[in-house]
Amino acid sequence: IIGLAISPDDTLLATSVLWKSDIQISNIADGSEVIILKGNSYSYSYITFSPDGNTLFARGNDGEVNAWNLQNGANISLKIPDSEAIVMSPQGENLAVINSGSIDFWQLQPQRLLKKLEGVWSRAINMAISPDGKSIVAAYRDGKARVWSAIDQKIMHTFAVPSGEVESVTFSPNGKNIAVGATYCAIQIWDANKGILKEIIDYNLYNLDLELYHFHIPSIIYSQDGTMLIAG
Repeated sequence: IIGLAISPDDTLLATSVLWKSDIQISNIADGSEVIILKGNSYSYSYITFSPDGNTLFARGNDGEVNAWNLQNGANISLKIPDSEAIVMSPQGENLAVINSGSIDFWQLQPQRLLKKLEGVWSRAINMAISPDGKSIVAAYRDGKARVWSAIDQKIMHTFAVPSGEVESVTFSPNGKNIAVGATYCAIQIWDANKGILKEIIDYNLYNLDLELYHFHIPSIIYSQDGTMLIAG
C-alpha cells in the first residue's frame, strides 16, 4: 500500500497499491468495496479527500495530479503542474503541492498559484496540513521533518529521526501531535506546538535485523476521531 486516506466522516477508506492503476474506496465498518476509481497512471500515492467527502485527489507516479467525483467515479480535469505529493487544505479551497523543491499552494476555483514555501536545500517528499490550516509539516530527503507556518511562511520546528529516513507525516485531528513515519520500523509522535519528541512506536514485532530488512512507511494517517493511527 502506497496511499491511504480516510473520509471526513470516518466511514470510507481509500487505498492505492503499487503497480495498480486504480484506487479502491472501501467501507471501514465491514471492508466492503464501495467504488473503484480508474486512472491512467500505473499507480497512485498521496491521496486525500475533500472536506465534504465528495472528491478524491491523488498524485500519480507520473507526477500528474488527478481528481475524481466519488458519486459517479468521473475524472475531474485539473491544470496543476506535476508534483511529488499533494494534500488538501481543511477548508477545501486550496491544494498544497510539492513541486521542484518548493511547496506550492493552489487555489482550486479558479485554479491559480497562491504562494510558495521554499528555502530548504533538500527536497520535500511528503507533507500534511494542520486541522486549522495554519501549519504544514513536510518530510525531506535529508532525514528531517520541518514544520512551516502557512501564515508567514517560516519554519517553526525541525524534527530529526535517530536513524533511517523520514517518509511520511500527519497531524492528529486536534492538531496537537505530529506522527512521523520513519524507516527501520519506527513511528515517532511529536508535540506540534513545542517541537519535542513524545513517543516512539516500535513495530518490529518479529525482531528482525533492521540492517538487513529495510522497512518503509510511505503513508500514515490518523482516524478523524484520533483513536487510530494507520500506517502502510
